[in-house]
Amino acid sequence: MGSSRRYMSAGAIASAPPEVEYAVMKAVRFPKLVTPRLLLHAPSERDIPAWFARATDVEAASLAGDPVPDDISSGERWLARSRQRFADGQAIQWSIDRTKISDAIGTITLSFSATDANAAALGFVLARAHWGLGLGSEAAREILRYGFEILALEQVEAEAAARNSASLRILVKLGFRHIGSFIDESDGEPCERFVLVGGKWRRDRDSNPDGLSASAL
Repeated sequence: MGSSRRYMSAGAIASAPPEVEYAVMKAVRFPKLVTPRLLLHAPSERDIPAWFARATDVEAASLAGDPVPDDISSGERWLARSRQRFADGQAIQWSIDRTKISDAIGTITLSFSATDANAAALGFVLARAHWGLGLGSEAAREILRYGFEILALEQVEAEAAARNSASLRILVKLGFRHIGSFIDESDGEPCERFVLVGGKWRRDRDSNPDGLSASAL
């Protein structure tokens, strides 16, 4: 299950400089987050095998709009890109662990707009074994809390393939509003675009605080 597409795709493979400025990333404390069932933390080398297993699931990769890697060495480039984007302030990508049950079940990402400091895009990918358990919405709900409460975002967008019914349901459940349809030029996939504005999120939070609560470490 994934909702990535045009924005920072959780499984995206792209070239990255061989020497990543990881010291910069370490200097800014990575926001580790927890929910009742999940731990969201900075990706590390130990997450690469699980990333590769997800990335080579052809159906899941197709839904998320991600290319399928040729070999596990692509995982090093994925990790380097994730760290570099955090160091550059372009995105925060969390690795998702299922507390006390399974490590690295997926990733979830906030990619920041280059033109609007108050806007970001949400993307997430979960391994097939963890679909249908409400974990995607649990992770996304906490990332939205972090984005709107801590980062003071005013708008979060998300995109998903039109045939990705699970991700579409999650976005609607979280309060996103459908704002348009488009064709992803990279693969010709019909997609849907959604937006959630901070005012609506805050009204929902105030009317149902328990449904939006989690804690940051």
